[in-house]
Amino acid sequence: MDLMVEYAVVDGMEAEADRVRSAFLDAVANWEPHKFTYRIMRRGPEGNSYVHLAWLDSPETQQRLFETDFFKAFNEGMEKISGGSVTATPLFEWSAS
Repeated sequence: MDLMVEYAVVDGMEAEADRVRSAFLDAVANWEPHKFTYRIMRRGPEGNSYVHLAWLDSPETQQRLFETDFFKAFNEGMEKISGGSVTATPLFEWSAS
């Protein structure tokens, strides 16, 4: 299970966005590290648009993540800092064979 999350931070919400992202990264730092990896990247050096990439080993791990209090708080915070513009897209590995 791979997932890409995209959003832009609403003007004036940059400090709150930093807090929301930092709190989530702190919470997931040791949460099932062999089953879950998460990265956050900004588009451009000065932009307000972000991409998050999540790698989960199974749908069950994804479900457990979605049920945690820290994920629920993160999801709520993401909606607030983006003005509801968050999009999540499942990703699938491509193979030439």
